Amino acid sequence: MLYLRMIVSVIVSLYTSRVVLATLGVEDYGIYSAVAGVIGMIAFLNTSMSSASARFITFYLGQGDTTMLKRTFSSAVTVHLLLAVFMTVIFETAGVWYVNNMLVLPEGSLTAANWVFQFAVISMFICIVQSPYAGAVIAYESMDFYACMEIVNVILKLLIVYMLLVFDCNKLILYSALTLMISAVSFGCYTFYVTTRFKDCRLSSRPDRETVKSLLSFSGFDLFGNMSNAVGVQGYALVLNYFLGAAVNAANGIAILVQGTLKGFAFSIALAFRPQIIKQYASQTIEDLQPLIKTATDYTLCMYLTLVTPLIFEAPFVLSLWLGNVPQFTVGMTRIILIATAFNVASFVINSAIQATGKIRTYSILTGICSLLQPLSLFMLFRLDAGVINSYAVMIPLSALSFIVSLVILKINICRINVTAIVTGSYLPVTAVTFATSVVTVYVCNLFDEGWLRLIVTCGISIVCFGLFFIFFILNNQSRRQLLAKLKLRSHE
Repeated sequence: MLYLRMIVSVIVSLYTSRVVLATLGVEDYGIYSAVAGVIGMIAFLNTSMSSASARFITFYLGQGDTTMLKRTFSSAVTVHLLLAVFMTVIFETAGVWYVNNMLVLPEGSLTAANWVFQFAVISMFICIVQSPYAGAVIAYESMDFYACMEIVNVILKLLIVYMLLVFDCNKLILYSALTLMISAVSFGCYTFYVTTRFKDCRLSSRPDRETVKSLLSFSGFDLFGNMSNAVGVQGYALVLNYFLGAAVNAANGIAILVQGTLKGFAFSIALAFRPQIIKQYASQTIEDLQPLIKTATDYTLCMYLTLVTPLIFEAPFVLSLWLGNVPQFTVGMTRIILIATAFNVASFVINSAIQATGKIRTYSILTGICSLLQPLSLFMLFRLDAGVINSYAVMIPLSALSFIVSLVILKINICRINVTAIVTGSYLPVTAVTFATSVVTVYVCNLFDEGWLRLIVTCGISIVCFGLFFIFFILNNQSRRQLLAKLKLRSHE
């Protein structure tokens, strides 16, 4: 369901973004991006608070402690409500001043910009308050509802596109108002579903001081990691802009867009395993936790590498097909960022296990430092005239270092976990099949000219290689028999 949600979301987003840009025009779309971007700067704060809420709700659900579960949910809702009020006050004072005095806007568009800003502030408020409810849905593993809600949001975005084309009014204000309505509909659905479906996730008890303290402590350290990652990504863009100008920023932006899309597919799979990992740790069934981490890693990495391996080889054709005119360095940057992201994907599963322990201070600080080192290292390499692509590639070893740190912290936090077994039983086999797939793909690339036929063949090679590896080396005997039986049944239909 999560994978289907991601596919639908990507397809519709590619379409709607193009139509919205054409309908609003470059100037209005730029105003919306700039104004809404002011709100988006605090996204990492809400991410940290949401992560803390989801972790504690899942933890007590795994322990079967309904008293602490009720107390945690009520405390999480209260904390998020206070955070939403605090951020609203900040944006209604400093934010309004910034929009009216500092933001560079086309003449005559200040009124529309203020409307956009107000709608964005209300959307932010709703998004923050909704976070504990979304965390509860994930904690109870209601992935079907979670995925369906995301698909509903995407369908509503399609409806927005239709209404923009039909109504004759200020389309920028209309677009902002309709976007707010999507947030309101989502909030209503989440709160109704959680309060009616999960009896322990209702505001039935007063917030607990110790629980609030634990939530804030956990989210504080997680905030450093998320903020460092955001600074690292933005820092890369600033360094590139400083040395090479806006043209190379465009290449970097396209590479990040491709990376975000493919990473989203892999994270959709990992998200389904996250509640199970936390619950296994909470119940102290460590003997079941290790194979669960291995399975989650195998599923997540195989899904990511199946998509990425042919794309790395066919990047010039795919990017030219999508963009037409491909900015300089885009192909090289896309290949590098996709390789580096493989370590981030592997780390996500490990991160779930580390967060399950609640001991994230050392992990957040060290991985945050790795993120901050990326733009710093890029700056130093540019100073040494190392070349654009060679300098950009520094993110690969630093991402690998962050992954190694994750493994070390996992072993420290959960000493009964056999990290060596996970590496030899999961990471090394996946690396081996990736290498074998790459060798076959290189051979095929020498046989065919660049084009649709070669793209189809390389994708087929990736699917076959990883598919066979998945069936015969990842699935257990029972799952393998069930899968083969279903395939056999389908073939006779």
